[in-house]
Amino acid sequence: KKPGPQPGTMVDDYWPAVHAQLLKEPKRFLEDLITLEKDDIRAESVDKVNSLLDCEDLHPSAVRKQSAACEILCMWVRAICKYHDVKQASEPKRQQLYSMIEDYEQLKSALSAAQLRLAEIEARTAGIEKELARLFSHEQQLVKRILDCEDRLDRAQNLLAALCKDEERWGDRVGNLRGQEMLLCGDMLLG
Repeated sequence: KKPGPQPGTMVDDYWPAVHAQLLKEPKRFLEDLITLEKDDIRAESVDKVNSLLDCEDLHPSAVRKQSAACEILCMWVRAICKYHDVKQASEPKRQQLYSMIEDYEQLKSALSAAQLRLAEIEARTAGIEKELARLFSHEQQLVKRILDCEDRLDRAQNLLAALCKDEERWGDRVGNLRGQEMLLCGDMLLG
């Protein structure tokens, strides 16, 4: 800490730590900036940096007057802070999205199960329809056979009725022939 702008106040002095740790190895510092895991930055750190960024001396246009490289670094820090703020603001929406994706996956799974059941039912229905068609065809054959049998029965009854009528006529004729048979010996002798 170092004395602040107001008498009796102390402010954090980051320059000795930055100089000793970060700027000591510039290539490593640049590599650390590139590989920084921006999602792992703590909110407290961002809040501290945000309070410093409100200072007019740390605006990129003001920093450019001192150093172009520092201007770019200042813009990078502001972008990281903005990223963090946007991420924090969008977190409820992200959680809602994850929840919706999870619901979607559950619905998709339920739909797949329902489609499988539907396919089974359709296959069973197709089998039943095939069996129904076979039974209907068998019924048609039986109806045709019944009609054929009824026609035959009608013809047989007609034939039987005709034979019954002929039986009477034949009976009369047989009686006449027997009578003639008895007379045949006599008719032959006479003749």
